[in-house]
Amino acid sequence: FRRVLFRSMNAGGIPVPDSTYVDIDKLPWTKTRFPGVEAKTLMENKETGLSTLLMRWAPGARLPDHVHTEIEQTYVISGSFADRDGVCRAGQYVWRRQGSRHEAWTDEGCLMLAVFLTGEQLTLGLASTRSLAIFAVVSRAMPPSASGLNCVSLAM
Repeated sequence: FRRVLFRSMNAGGIPVPDSTYVDIDKLPWTKTRFPGVEAKTLMENKETGLSTLLMRWAPGARLPDHVHTEIEQTYVISGSFADRDGVCRAGQYVWRRQGSRHEAWTDEGCLMLAVFLTGEQLTLGLASTRSLAIFAVVSRAMPPSASGLNCVSLAM
């Protein structure tokens, strides 16, 4: 038995549940405009530009040089994700400051959680063109670099 409360209404006056449960296994992988990078959209609010994606990068996949007009956050679940400042491995979290610029790649492939917000200049070629990334990476701690990369390890 699962109790779901309805506290708000959508535009049509239909009750909207407080919680939305997503069966991720049933969602299709969608190709992005970048070879080897696919995503499952877990949540999207087109009004605010907020979205949450599960992303899968094939070995050797990369994103070209781009600027983040908002903060970027990344958490890698498996594999590793890199840029010129370092590598974030499974179990690690990295964020980049607003205005940061980098290209990103993976040698071995990776699975990451990504949260996007309004203002991102680089888009993935999915339905929404507004983005800020939270990518997720999971393992050992990585020391912060002077260039703005901050990486911490999370116990799971």
